[in-house]
Amino acid sequence: MPSNDQPINNPGDDGEKANSVANTGVQKEVGDNNGNAKISKRLNPTGRFYRLSPIEIFTGVLCVVGALQWWAFVQSERAFVFPSNVAFVDSLDSILIVMPLDLKIELENSGRSPASIYKLTLAITIDELPPEPPDYTHGIDHAQFAFPPIPVNQKISQVMSFPFWETKIARAVGSGDKNFFVIGRIDYGDDYWIWPNRRSDFCFRYIADRLNHSKSHFRVCTNPKYTKTN
Repeated sequence: MPSNDQPINNPGDDGEKANSVANTGVQKEVGDNNGNAKISKRLNPTGRFYRLSPIEIFTGVLCVVGALQWWAFVQSERAFVFPSNVAFVDSLDSILIVMPLDLKIELENSGRSPASIYKLTLAITIDELPPEPPDYTHGIDHAQFAFPPIPVNQKISQVMSFPFWETKIARAVGSGDKNFFVIGRIDYGDDYWIWPNRRSDFCFRYIADRLNHSKSHFRVCTNPKYTKTN
């Protein structure tokens, strides 16, 4: 017969305590440095989530949806700058001696926010594109210019010179015997300064018309390594 001083243990107590520990995230640890039992609490994220009220879950979902909508709105309102045209200033037939090569590049802001051009780097390459885009500062002829801000739906242009072209190279490009590429990068920003600056990499290939040089023109390259934006 049990004494009045002894607690009566119910066979189901241990199981109920175990279930309580699992449901509340409380973990029982037996023994410490002094031989005393201690209990530490451990957060159970899954259990915490299931204890949220429907209103709390609904509020969290609304916050996520609202953040995504705000991000999409900002992206749709940002500036977007890309070259709209590249052309030789002078006809290739007029290059009779070694002289600078002048290229005219036109930049268009088709976004919804004014664009501030931080740097435009332009480079030329003949024959074939390198397997990987260059850093636009080493290895090939390049030029850098500062541009004024571009308003929404407006264009600005700039003539950029590359020194000392030989007549035979100019004639080979004009006739289509040699490929000619204009590649470059535009670094720019807009009114949404809390977001990272934007960048457009571009590539244009000269399409020569052997029969009628007036129909020769530059066309955007399809190489995704050279033509991309972020």
